[in-house]
Amino acid sequence: MKKKTYICLFLSILGIFFFSLLFEMGIFYATYRYVFSENYRQEIMNIYPYSHLKNIFLLMRDWWINFEWKFDYIMIWSTNIFQLIFPLFSVVGSILYFTQKREENIKLIFSFSLKVSFSIFSAYLLFFSFIFFITNGNYTNYITRTLFLDLFGQDFYKYHIYLYYLINGGICFLFIPFIYVASGVLVSSLFKNKIQVYYYFIILYLFLIVNVGNLIDLFGDQFLYLDPSSILLAGSYESVSTPLLLFLNLIILNSSVYFYRKRRKCL
Repeated sequence: MKKKTYICLFLSILGIFFFSLLFEMGIFYATYRYVFSENYRQEIMNIYPYSHLKNIFLLMRDWWINFEWKFDYIMIWSTNIFQLIFPLFSVVGSILYFTQKREENIKLIFSFSLKVSFSIFSAYLLFFSFIFFITNGNYTNYITRTLFLDLFGQDFYKYHIYLYYLINGGICFLFIPFIYVASGVLVSSLFKNKIQVYYYFIILYLFLIVNVGNLIDLFGDQFLYLDPSSILLAGSYESVSTPLLLFLNLIILNSSVYFYRKRRKCL
């Protein structure tokens, strides 16, 4: 694939991070209310008796000043949106792969998937660096995470917060995209009607999120391992088995490889 495609993917993921940050700051909502709510616009005009354009600028400035500029807070809320778009990694990866009319070969598929996932992870690293810079590395004293604590000790997050988000980013934006892209390409290669398969990816993913969420509410956190998006939110739960969570995600890839090889043998 052309380098330009990987660069576009990198910029797209980076754009999602910054869009999520601006959304969390409330800038979009405030601008929407200013444009469409006469009462809110009048309230702002009483505070800032200027032109509409300058009012919007001042409004955004105030949101920027009053926002909680803490490293961990921003990293969490700027990445949560990915729990909804993880299946798109499979879809987009498959479309890019088959658009290039590549040979259906596991080594090529894995090489391609690694390049795609590295493009995604590179965007995370740049965003990580930017947030660290603008917050001066300051973080909250009330946010805690539980993922990896069973491997590295209960004080790992407390004393190694930046390392935590680097490792967590590696899992969520390198390891998981690799699994989803590779699995998507492998499974899609088994069907002629690939568009239909893409729909199944998304529907199944959303179905599991909704229904597993209900099971967690009713019976407890032990059902979180059935949720494909839990890897991104696992740090919020009280107790998480990191090895089990990673292993269950690997099952997706191993299953895709198994069915791919079985189908190839039948041809």
